Amino acid sequence: MRLGGTLSTVSGENGESKTVWSVSRVIYGVPYDVLVAGYGTRTVSILRLWKAEAPDEFDYDVFSKG
Repeated sequence: MRLGGTLSTVSGENGESKTVWSVSRVIYGVPYDVLVAGYGTRTVSILRLWKAEAPDEFDYDVFSKG
């Protein structure tokens, strides 16, 4: 999933204007399925939960240096 970013207009071929989206952040959504048993029935439903993860590991040394 891509979050944020900016839109800019650039000149394309034949002098046409073209809108380009520049992405500022990328995150990954990781699905987790949880089975939920129904009360008093033999039915089971699936609850899908999501966890957001960064594409790169966090570098604590760079963060500590400011």
